[in-house]
Amino acid sequence: MNQQRSTGPKGRQGVNGGTVKAKQNKSQKTRNKLERKQGNNDYDDDYEEDFWESEQLYDQITKNKKGLSANHLLNFTFTDRESGSRVKRRTSVPFKKERFLQANYRFVVSPKTNGDYLTNIADSDAMVDWDDVEQVIFPSSTSYECVICLYPPSSSKISPCGHVFCWGCMIRYMSYHPQGGPCPVCHYYLKLDMLKSVQIENISKYKPGDTIHMRLLTRYRGSTIVEFAEDTNPKRSRVVPNIVDGLPLYNYPEYQYNRLCILYDNTEILQREENELASSISLAISGNEDSLPFLQKAWDLLEERKKLSQSKSEVNQRLLKVAQQKPPQKYSSNDLYYFYQASDGQYLFLHPLNVRYLLKEYESYNKLPI
Repeated sequence: MNQQRSTGPKGRQGVNGGTVKAKQNKSQKTRNKLERKQGNNDYDDDYEEDFWESEQLYDQITKNKKGLSANHLLNFTFTDRESGSRVKRRTSVPFKKERFLQANYRFVVSPKTNGDYLTNIADSDAMVDWDDVEQVIFPSSTSYECVICLYPPSSSKISPCGHVFCWGCMIRYMSYHPQGGPCPVCHYYLKLDMLKSVQIENISKYKPGDTIHMRLLTRYRGSTIVEFAEDTNPKRSRVVPNIVDGLPLYNYPEYQYNRLCILYDNTEILQREENELASSISLAISGNEDSLPFLQKAWDLLEERKKLSQSKSEVNQRLLKVAQQKPPQKYSSNDLYYFYQASDGQYLFLHPLNVRYLLKEYESYNKLPI
């Protein structure tokens, strides 16, 4: 009976069409080498021990894809850490649209009758109550459009999810959802009374090679409120402080560097919205009359807000006087942190190394150019 032979891997012959794997055990090869060395009387007692250690290292490396530490080759070891000294990783915070809005835009808040904003002053991640927000300042380097009519927003409003609409467009949209409905963009649940006034602030978009004007600012450790450096210098402090009850006043110079500022009189905001709404109504009368009923409703809601503001004006003025009489919180000069930021309030900062160069030249923080 003829037997068929086939050529297997590495030239080994297989029988009955089968193949014999030509994979030899590494340890068997090692024993053969050792036997040959014994025959030549060149056998070293340490050779076998060193080789088996190298074999174990090889097996560990092949099993572990990340490789094996070679610190033992350098005679290097990490010092033992004391118990409890390991730095705890900060737990990840789930994404929230409200948190994104607070981190990227600035809030103008109304004074609280009961309570304060000390928690928000100490912790920038502490969420601000949306009901306390009077206006949102929306910085943008490009022209912004209402996501419904695709025109520049008139008497604009912003939702807690960060989308900007015309007041009239949003009233038309919410007329189909009288009990509340999804945001036209992201399906965030909305009601009309959840929308806030928004001021779109045009900012420059810098490119490499552009000149950026910087401003010397200070911040006390443990506080998120930014002040001008000359205000924290006792020799150059202003007589009338612009920071009341821990927060900068709206429309004072410091407010553009802070994420929170306080407003005791919203007459200016209401007047701006009234002017924009009146302009939209006049255009609707001469052209698109379909939007006129919704603009009229916006006008009625604005009048209700003005009446509510007038009823709170006396209380707010009283709160302002009380806040101005409070002594400012005392900090040590060692608690001051100096830094340079873009003068238009954008989050562009001078590198600390460059600040140290200036400090080397001017010898003191109080002498740095402002």
